[in-house]
Amino acid sequence: MKNFINKINFNFNSDFGNSRDLTYESKDDFRYNGGVSIGTDFGLSDKLNLSIGKLIPLGEKYQSAKLYFFFPFIPLVPLFSTNFSASTDFNRSRADSKQRKFLVNDLTSREFRASRGFKFDWKFIENWIVDLKGSYDFRAGSDLTPLETTNDSIKNQRPNADIFGDIFFNDGLINFGRDLDYVQSVSVNPAINLPFLDRFFTINGNYNVRYGWINPNQVVNVGYNVGYTNSFSTTGSLKLKELFSLFGGGNGDNKLRANGLSDDTLKNTGSKQSIADILNIFKTFVPGDISVSYSQNNTVANGGVTGLPGFGNFWFYPTTQANLGPSRLYMLGLSLYPGSRTPNLTRYPITIFPEMNYLFRLL
Repeated sequence: MKNFINKINFNFNSDFGNSRDLTYESKDDFRYNGGVSIGTDFGLSDKLNLSIGKLIPLGEKYQSAKLYFFFPFIPLVPLFSTNFSASTDFNRSRADSKQRKFLVNDLTSREFRASRGFKFDWKFIENWIVDLKGSYDFRAGSDLTPLETTNDSIKNQRPNADIFGDIFFNDGLINFGRDLDYVQSVSVNPAINLPFLDRFFTINGNYNVRYGWINPNQVVNVGYNVGYTNSFSTTGSLKLKELFSLFGGGNGDNKLRANGLSDDTLKNTGSKQSIADILNIFKTFVPGDISVSYSQNNTVANGGVTGLPGFGNFWFYPTTQANLGPSRLYMLGLSLYPGSRTPNLTRYPITIFPEMNYLFRLL
């Protein structure tokens, strides 16, 4: 609890204005924004883990290997992170004005937006033959502007007490309003550490996927725009310098000879040069290390998808719930099927690629 409280940050900024000039009889406006962020280390990874290095002894190098108990309970993953952080912020503004040449006031300009998100690094297996770790980052933006006015044709300004009463502890802890966009990034970084062979050959990989959801609806519900961009890369390195060292060098008393003969044997047989000596000459013409890399990138975008952004499917349900949006596999970039589509979609033109490109840059 001490660590939790020490990492709470609050911020608030406000700006109020009142003016008049030759054009405007009066101009009143205000804007304020603020937020709260929390950073913590739950410490559960230190208490709930399996020391597979001791359970499966593979040498001193793997003695500290650990397996963390969150799979297949996906919602528990953040509890095993070492640097979990969450934040929420808001931006509210309103402007009223009246021009001298008109008898009525200008239309009131209002905006009330909010965003929330969290991120953390995770690890499943570490310091073993296969290391598996990664990171997660989520952010969602929403619109609270409809709460500013009465729900009728007049659209009168509501009191602040009524607005905040609809936001806090009303059908939930916090009402963030109508979701506008949702974006999350998942990365998986596997590494292979084979006994003995990792001295000569190493292989590492990275998989990253960014999923986005946008609400384009203004009047007619044409569904939601979803998509993802993913990338996969892997690198293998062959350490030729270490490989050649097996065949001896310099004094070579404790080194292996390519033909298995000792120096004394060579002297007795009258040999002037061993295969190891030839290899020592040959290795001066080749690089110390050789690396081979492979990468692949894909982008998928779909319009007119029904349901919510998919947060519930990703975190809480083992099987896909259609009303919650795309499946976990789609959000991980492992499926091309986004979910059910809006009926009669061809009646409404949809352009989604520019929106998705913008959304993917937010993370």
